[in-house]
Amino acid sequence: MDPTLANPWDALSPHLPSGQVRLQLPISHPDINPANSPYLIVIGDERRHERFVSETLGVAARECMEGAENARSSRAICAWLPIDAITASNPTTLLRDLAACATVIRSGEKPLYFRYFDPRVTAQLESILSPAQRRSLVHPALGWLFIHPAGRMHALEVGVEESFRSEPLSITREQLNELERVPWLQQLRYQSRQWRATPPPEDPQLDAALARAQRAGLIAQEDCLVHATCSFLLGPRFGTHAHVSALLAEAQGMPGCFASGMARLTDVQLQEIRDSTDETRVRQGSRHD
Repeated sequence: MDPTLANPWDALSPHLPSGQVRLQLPISHPDINPANSPYLIVIGDERRHERFVSETLGVAARECMEGAENARSSRAICAWLPIDAITASNPTTLLRDLAACATVIRSGEKPLYFRYFDPRVTAQLESILSPAQRRSLVHPALGWLFIHPAGRMHALEVGVEESFRSEPLSITREQLNELERVPWLQQLRYQSRQWRATPPPEDPQLDAALARAQRAGLIAQEDCLVHATCSFLLGPRFGTHAHVSALLAEAQGMPGCFASGMARLTDVQLQEIRDSTDETRVRQGSRHD
């Protein structure tokens, strides 16, 4: 459970035996109030606590549906973690290891709070982290089940390796760049539903567009979102047009400059960019023919 924006404890606790407690992750990060850190609830017998499990599924499903309509919705129900009897009787190691993964140390920089447990983040980890990294992330749990933003129950693929040894999670600079795009992806996914494109862009396409914006030298979320949106609405080569290339040159090192510049373009200029992109696509198609 992640109580940062909404805490489901009061609604769920009536379905648990009296005396059941929250086991909070001991996350050490300057931006995190320990009282609001994520917590676990250990369920010893699923059959005895079937009502509680059903309630958590219902809350998680509603949160997922709200996320489809609101880019800034929260996900308080994060995951269901299968564990063995030893871990259930003494979850100290599980709490410690999960908490350790929530802080990413960068040389000479402020530690990052890695909210890997948010289902919207977890959904992207299979394409970003290696199997060994994902095993380190969930250890000593046996798995990680969550409701995917697409609305289905999903198991994080961690692989099986008998010789696996638990090691601290280490993330490369390239992976950090990908992880930084995950919150932007949620916003772009929400925007894309308004484009009414057929078929609608999927997450890999949306993320690729955000990555192109970064390669174009943009660093601010607003600028990258506008660049990615334009690549779908105006064409993937819209950046080569003189109007746009001039804006990109002006925007280097100036957060927000590109987004505001694109907003000032007239409808005539936008249509000119779109027509230019269409002509380029036709010429390329002719060469391939």
